[in-house]
Amino acid sequence: MIRWEMANLSFDNKKVFDNLNFDVNPGDKILINNKSGSGKTTLLKTALGLITLDSGLIFINNRKVLSSNINQIRRDIFYLDQDVNLPELDVNTLLNEIFSYKENRKKILDRDKLKTLLIEFSLSESIVDKNIKELSGGERQRIGLIIGLLLERPIWLLDEPTSALDKELKELVVNKILSLNITAIVVSHDSCWSRLETKELGGNR
Repeated sequence: MIRWEMANLSFDNKKVFDNLNFDVNPGDKILINNKSGSGKTTLLKTALGLITLDSGLIFINNRKVLSSNINQIRRDIFYLDQDVNLPELDVNTLLNEIFSYKENRKKILDRDKLKTLLIEFSLSESIVDKNIKELSGGERQRIGLIIGLLLERPIWLLDEPTSALDKELKELVVNKILSLNITAIVVSHDSCWSRLETKELGGNR
């Protein structure tokens, strides 16, 4: 479960969360599509410890999110931000680097699975030789999602993950997410995600 309890947060004297209580149960795949500026992206970043609440608590898998344990908690989370900020490396080097990180060393980069996913996401196998900065927005989004599928983490936090994709690819991504045994929070205004349960962020924004 992911749970925010009595969460309060302000920026420049403007309330973002006002005693927010918000739960996501294990295995749920939910959509948050509140209007822009309502704190959707901020919510994801608080779960990752990238933004600290003014007051209140966050629990992930029954563990309170603290600065002392956030690195352990992040090992269970795959996060894709709306800008797909990836290092400017060629894709192959990036993948090797990701799987060399301490938290991923027990995982094996499955090259056969990578090849299958590239085909499934309508990407050429040669894309692994290209630098991230050479890729289009849609290509970066798909590479980001493929990284998540290769890492196989149980919690996914996705911020506008299909904004640069065409209709066919949007549907492919949604179907893929729905097929996974994960807990997912998707922040998006894309109508393709309407099959997910929609939850509103309550409180004053």
